[in-house]
Amino acid sequence: MTEEQIRKKQNEVQMEALGMWKKNNFNGCIEVATGVGKTRIGVIAGCEFIKRGEQKLPTLITCSKTTIVENWPKEIALWGYADYINSCIVECYQTSYKRKNENFGTLIGDEIHKGLTPEYSQVFDLSFDKRLLMTAKLSPTNKQLLQKLNIPIVFTYTREEARKDGIISELTVVEKKVYLGVEDSAKYLQYTDKMEEVSKKILATFKSGTRVNLWATVQNWRNHHNGYFKMLAFTYLKAVRERASLLYNSEAKIIAAADFIEHIVKNRKDAKIIVYSEHISPIELLDEELNRRRVTTLMYHSKKTKAQNQNAIDTFDKGVGFFNGSNYQVLLSAKGLTEGLNIKTANVAVVLSTTSNNLDSIQREGRVSRRKEDNRSLVIHITGCLQVYEMNKYIIKDTKDKDWLNNSGTVVNFAVEDPEQVLDLF
Repeated sequence: MTEEQIRKKQNEVQMEALGMWKKNNFNGCIEVATGVGKTRIGVIAGCEFIKRGEQKLPTLITCSKTTIVENWPKEIALWGYADYINSCIVECYQTSYKRKNENFGTLIGDEIHKGLTPEYSQVFDLSFDKRLLMTAKLSPTNKQLLQKLNIPIVFTYTREEARKDGIISELTVVEKKVYLGVEDSAKYLQYTDKMEEVSKKILATFKSGTRVNLWATVQNWRNHHNGYFKMLAFTYLKAVRERASLLYNSEAKIIAAADFIEHIVKNRKDAKIIVYSEHISPIELLDEELNRRRVTTLMYHSKKTKAQNQNAIDTFDKGVGFFNGSNYQVLLSAKGLTEGLNIKTANVAVVLSTTSNNLDSIQREGRVSRRKEDNRSLVIHITGCLQVYEMNKYIIKDTKDKDWLNNSGTVVNFAVEDPEQVLDLF
């Protein structure tokens, strides 16, 4: 498909979503795949009635985080409503839900899967003439809360439909298994053993046969108990953190990620790679390794200023600023780029830290699936494995990385060993 054909199809889907919302008396939620253009739908719904003079009260646009809040005025201007930016209040759920005695004409809820909590969802139940909630994917819990709020799902357009229609690119998901080494494997097992030891002590405090949610119990004891219970909770959580940190900061995983990124950058000048991590420290280590290999990187995370993060996105999309013979093809991120931001040029994601959150996984894939002419996109998951000595030989066992990947609902097409294997997949 050409760029013009893609935009035409996007517009058809967007107008259909708006039509279904209007048909339901301007009250409803839409599920639309990342890359189709949810934000434009929200801009039109929030601004068009003000432009026509049919809405005198302001529009309230509520979002999941500040980076999305900061992006909304740009989107409003982009789609031709710059004169009406001041007629829109854009803020996070943490602020919006407190507006109990104020009047608005239209409510726009962006990435509402994060805002559908008993506390924050109070904003959706305020008095509005029109309510439009938007997300790429709703969980069963989200849907139950929407029913209680009397907000029906009025339009759904899945990733599969978007790919079939040519709006988002074809996606290949691969897994690169990395062996952590004997020393790190031993540490990982020590932390796991400690978690099992403490969990048995926790369960022993309950009557036999009682069904116990271990994680909820640990969180409750940490926050609301003292003495022995609090000690058990902190001991368990410490082991969880140390095991996760070992996986996140594994030298073997960072070297493997660097191998793939370096090979892709040197052989595919059209590659635009986003690296996803759950924490900052792994991407700082990866940044050092890639710079040592003379691969230029950009970084986006909470330690950077707003201006620095925005400059990183702009530079990445433009690909300008040559240094040491390499252009800006790699953007390293910690959490912040998972949702809500429009990264126009990305076509490869390297997932250094896996997640069990299905919605986060969908959003990560969506960041690299925005359609350009006749292109494909690629996601590479770097997962850790253990080398364990049993029965007089070393055997390979999966780590929590694999559990997180499986629980996220991600469909891995196949495993890869060598970076050369991925060059023709996007």
